[in-house]
Amino acid sequence: MIFYRVLNNFYHLISNKTKKILIYKYFIHLLHMISVKYIMNESKSSLNFKKLVKNKKYKFTVNNIGQSIDLLENLKKKLNGQKLNVLILGCFEGMTSIYFLNNFNIKKIHCVDIWDVDIYKKSKSKPNIFAESYFDKNLSRYKSYKKYRLSTDDFFKKSILDLFDIIYIDASHFYLDVARDAFNADKKLKNNSYLIFNSILWRSPKKNKKSNLAGINIFLKKKYQNYDLISISANLLILKKTI
Repeated sequence: MIFYRVLNNFYHLISNKTKKILIYKYFIHLLHMISVKYIMNESKSSLNFKKLVKNKKYKFTVNNIGQSIDLLENLKKKLNGQKLNVLILGCFEGMTSIYFLNNFNIKKIHCVDIWDVDIYKKSKSKPNIFAESYFDKNLSRYKSYKKYRLSTDDFFKKSILDLFDIIYIDASHFYLDVARDAFNADKKLKNNSYLIFNSILWRSPKKNKKSNLAGINIFLKKKYQNYDLISISANLLILKKTI
């Protein structure tokens, strides 16, 4: 089953004409994951995250970043305690926000989501229709965040003067929305800051050409020369803006 999923991931990368360097780095990541599973012990950061998820202070119905913790921990090391202004597009129950607040030196996290119950009800995956109330409760003990109940388009249309050290994209998974979010995010990133895409290999079986990856590739076709590739997995792509 896992082997079949990996083959599908490579097919998805290749059929979407993904840059060869990304495919190669994904292959290296897989080799690392095999070594972690069969040779090395589970990382301390991964174990700490599991404790966080199980913490009764928080309430989650899905784990949407658990498989990406090691990549995020490597990013944390690169930042070396830098105080961060972070933008998260697509917050759902707040797990990603909680992770950053607990593990990075946060100046402010700006949390953007529409929390549209009608969309949740129509979705085949049946997401938690109470996600917004979960988010509010999970974040209630923190002060270093600001909530925006807006579409990502409306957020970027606001007169927001902030530039960000990290922008994390996990909102709409329709390829044109992903591309538009990425181009908008690019304008709001400082140089030497980071752009992160979540769920990069997520896809509906009937819509592989309109998936997250297709939107990411539209962005990379025009902007890749302005970024360094930091890491890639089936779930996460981390880029560093250099220009």
